Amino acid sequence: MKDIPTLTGLRLDEGLTILGQDFESLNVIIKEYTIPDDFYKKNIVNSGIKRIVRQKTTANGNLELTICSFNEIPQSLL
Repeated sequence: MKDIPTLTGLRLDEGLTILGQDFESLNVIIKEYTIPDDFYKKNIVNSGIKRIVRQKTTANGNLELTICSFNEIPQSLL
């Protein structure tokens, strides 16, 4: 098996495509990190682009991806 490439920073869909091409037998666990609901005092659900912010191989050989949503074009503060 090839070495697992670094997926950190990629969009989730891009990372999963890469894994699907060369590592289809690999068990992938996705953990989504979110901030507390009242951090920005907004009710925005599933906004932004999901990107991989961390990857690690677990003790039993699974690949764990931590993802977070990012705004591709941040809203102006002005």
